[in-house]
Amino acid sequence: MEQHQIYGYINDICIVGHGSIGKGTLPLIKRHFKFDKITIIDPEPVELPEISENVSFIKVGLTRENFRDILDQIFVNKVGFCVNLSVGTSSSDIIQYCQEKGVFYIDTVKEEWEGYYESEEIDLEKKSNYLMRETLLRNVRKHQRTTTAVSCCGANPGMVSWFVKQALVNLAKDLNFPIHE
Repeated sequence: MEQHQIYGYINDICIVGHGSIGKGTLPLIKRHFKFDKITIIDPEPVELPEISENVSFIKVGLTRENFRDILDQIFVNKVGFCVNLSVGTSSSDIIQYCQEKGVFYIDTVKEEWEGYYESEEIDLEKKSNYLMRETLLRNVRKHQRTTTAVSCCGANPGMVSWFVKQALVNLAKDLNFPIHE
């Protein structure tokens, strides 16, 4: 059986969003992390993930009103990791939640709650990537940063680039091609 590098152990992993990126990310997380449980949250998944003893699925959309209650059911006094691959969920609010709970966090893009971009009550400048990222930084600096939070690392480019690099390294090793890591 092929051995893959394990990067760490995490009790509970929550993947918010199971679209094309979430669907491709799940097998990589399963391959490279030891974990007790993965919970996937998505109101309308591209396709349902394979459910097992340690992988569960909640078919619901996170909202400003319910996200704390839902995430509280997942992150219960253990080492947690939130992978936010969704749209229409507030990166700032979820990062602040994760900081309060000591949960690690990563996302692909700075997002706001559903309806933010369509709202005519919000000035156009506040919807710019620059101002949204500045607001995110200001909000998360309120906390003592007990855990790592990586935001706006992108899906493509970003995490997809990391995965492609790892795939090329794996391929080179499989072919006994000399590489310099």
